[in-house]
Amino acid sequence: LSLPNQEARAWAIVEEIKRGVSEGDFHLRTRTAVHALKRHLDLKRSVSPDARVVVIKILYSSITDVEDLDQMLQRGFAKVLCRLLKRREDEPLPLCLAWRPLFH
Repeated sequence: LSLPNQEARAWAIVEEIKRGVSEGDFHLRTRTAVHALKRHLDLKRSVSPDARVVVIKILYSSITDVEDLDQMLQRGFAKVLCRLLKRREDEPLPLCLAWRPLFH
């Protein structure tokens, strides 16, 4: 895929993740979209910094805010989240995540 097509595909995946989270469909729609994003990253395809910021915020809030989220979903979301946060770019992401304690 060419660079514009890669970024358009990444945005389509981000929109699917947003839709799944807004509907509360974590087990089917969100899980499938996060897996598609993982495959997208596995193929070394690009994700624009804006799309990365959006999906990082969504996945972070899903992991930390959603009550009774299945542990396997949390693990899968966290793995993709870590991969997005670790990606090296020329300039840092305009991103600030709220600190949360892991255990209450």
